[in-house]
Amino acid sequence: MKTLLLCADDLGQNPAIDEACLHLFELGRLSAASVLSEAPHAPTHQQALRQANDKGLQLGLHFNLTLPFQDLQPKKNLATWIIQSQLQLVDTVFIKKSLLHQLQLFEDLFLRPPNFVDGHQHVHQFKQIRDVLIQTLCERYPSHQWPWLRSTALSPKKTRPPHYFKCLVLEILGGKKFVPLLKKQGFSCNPDFLGVYDFRVTSENAYRELMVQWLSVAENQTLMMCHPAKVMFDDDPHGSCRVFEYLYFKSESFLEDLHQNKIQLAKSFL
Repeated sequence: MKTLLLCADDLGQNPAIDEACLHLFELGRLSAASVLSEAPHAPTHQQALRQANDKGLQLGLHFNLTLPFQDLQPKKNLATWIIQSQLQLVDTVFIKKSLLHQLQLFEDLFLRPPNFVDGHQHVHQFKQIRDVLIQTLCERYPSHQWPWLRSTALSPKKTRPPHYFKCLVLEILGGKKFVPLLKKQGFSCNPDFLGVYDFRVTSENAYRELMVQWLSVAENQTLMMCHPAKVMFDDDPHGSCRVFEYLYFKSESFLEDLHQNKIQLAKSFL
C-alpha cells in the first residue's frame, strides 16, 4: 500500500477555500493545507484550523510574492520573478523581509511554526529566493523545528504524468536543483510531486480523469497539491476548477480511485 500526502493550497485567500479544506479534513480526505498568512481572510478560520492542526492536519506557509494582499509588501507578477531570478537580480533583502513578515503572521495565527513551507506559484524554489528561504529558516528555528519544504521535482523513476511539459518547466525554474540544496542542509522534502495542470477542466468528471492518471503513476510518499473551494469567488483565475476539485475529493469516487490504485492518504511523509 502506497501513501499519498494531499495538500490544499491558498488557505486564507477566501473563506470558501478554508471551509472546503476543513470539511475535507473532517472526512479524512486531506493531509495538509498551505496558508497565505498575509491574506485578508487568513484569521477567519484560525481557531478551527488550530484545532485541525492539533488533530493531525499539517499546516504550512504558502510563501507569497505575487498576490498583492498588503501594501507593506508590494508584489510583482510571476514573469518578473522568473526573469529576475534567472538573471540573479532578485532583491534578497526584500525576500528575507517578506519571508520573516509572513512567518511571523503565521506564528501569530497558529501559535506555532509552520509544519512545512512552500510557495504560491512555486516561487520558493527559484534561484536566490531558495537560498534566502533556507538561510532564514536555519536562523529562525532550531533544527528540531525545521519545517519540511515542498519540492516540485518528479521522481527520477516517474512515468510521465499529465501536463508533463508544465512539470518540466517547474523543474527548470528550480525544482530539480532545490532538492540537493535541501538535502545538503538537512531539510526534509517530498520525494515526488503531482497535481500540476492548466486549470481548464470543465466538470468534476474531467478532474477525476486527471486524478486517475495521477494516481496510476503516484509513487510512495508522493505529495499532491490541490486547490478546492466550496463555491466560486470573484477575481480567482482557477474559477470553477476549485469547486470541481472539492466535489471530487468529498465523493466516494475519490475513495474508490485510491483503493483501485492501492493508495492511502498519509498525515505526513516523515
